[in-house]
Formats: sequence, structure tokens, C-alpha cells
Amino acid sequence: MEKPLLKKMLFPLLVNGFFLWGVLFAGWSPVLLLIGFWIEEAFNLIFYCIKMLTLQFRLNEKGGCVYPFSLAMFFFVHTIFVVVIIALLGNSYSDNIDWGETILGLVFGKFYLLEPDAVLMLIQNIVILGGLYLFKFFWKFLRNKQYAVLNQESLFQNSLKPLILLHLVIIFGMGALMIVQLPAAFAFVIVVIKFLMELVFEKKRPTRITPTADQYRNL
Repeated sequence: MEKPLLKKMLFPLLVNGFFLWGVLFAGWSPVLLLIGFWIEEAFNLIFYCIKMLTLQFRLNEKGGCVYPFSLAMFFFVHTIFVVVIIALLGNSYSDNIDWGETILGLVFGKFYLLEPDAVLMLIQNIVILGGLYLFKFFWKFLRNKQYAVLNQESLFQNSLKPLILLHLVIIFGMGALMIVQLPAAFAFVIVVIKFLMELVFEKKRPTRITPTADQYRNL
């Protein structure tokens, strides 16, 4: 594998490596894996907004509100699918944790519904995935000065594609798990498929974007 591709695949390797660790060694159920996928996409949306604000500040670009709104709406629909699948998978892959009550407790502030084990697992996902996305933001976007060669449209496309990718993985992967009643070990296959799809996506992306003369002056 070429070195530039290895650099591009570092972040997907770390994220999916964390998911594989959870499935293979930490005893994650498919429900917890699904929640991990959702948390990943939540951070994708959060850091997209941070990058968009950075672009507007650095390049003095205004407007572009349609992009965050479109991404937020897609994420909202994505969240509905996740909630429905968790409700349907909960009985078969409960992990001895009532994830429905845990999520309701978090959303509506009914903390007496929270189960300690569930809270610890959620905190673990948030801390590790948040740290990885923070690393990606500082390393790729700021250190490598991606802000100098991106515009609002290209940034939107780069953030939307991973969301669509995960949406497809969740619909078909978790859908197969639910309909066919596959064993929980199939969650391992879902993570591998997700990683392979990201590998194909990254290989098609240009390794390097050459800045224009105006963009060089903004470095």
C-alpha cells in the first residue's frame, strides 16, 4: 500500500479499530455498536460546523447556511433510523442493559432511569471517538492547512459522504441482523464492511489538492 494512502487511512483504521476492539474484546452488543456509529456521526457533524466556521473566518466567506442545515437534517433522519433499530434490536441483543430507558433518561433528564454500566459505556465511546475526531481536526485540517484549499461546498461533500456511508451500513447491516436474526458476532462483519467501504472511498479521493495562487496567499 502506498504511503499517501496509509496516511489517509490512519483515521479510519483508528476508529474502526476501536469498534473492533469493542466487539471482539469488550463484549459489545450490536446495540452498543450501533450507538457507537451514531456517536461517530454526531462528532462528524460537530466538527463539520467547527470547520465551516473556521473557513468563514479565515477566508471571509459568509452565508452557506444551507450546508449545515442540510447535513443536520440528514443527521436527524439518520437518528430516527437509529432509534427505531435500537427499539427493534433491544429484545434480541439487549446486552443485559435496557438501552431504551437509558436513552430516554439522557434525553429527558430522567437520570433515575440510567444504568451505571450503560453510562460508562457511553462515556467511553464519547471520550475515545471525540479524542480521535479532535486529533483529525488538528492534524489534517489545521496542521496540514486544509482550510486553505477547501471551500464550503467541498467541505460539505466531505462531511456528507461518510454520513451516507454509515447510513447504508446501518440500514443493510443492522437490518440484516434484525430480519434474519443473525448471531451477535455478525457485528464484527458489519465493522469490517464499513471499513472496506471507507477504504474504497478514501482511494477515490485525491491525495493532494493543489492550492491556487490566491489560496497560497491565504496560507
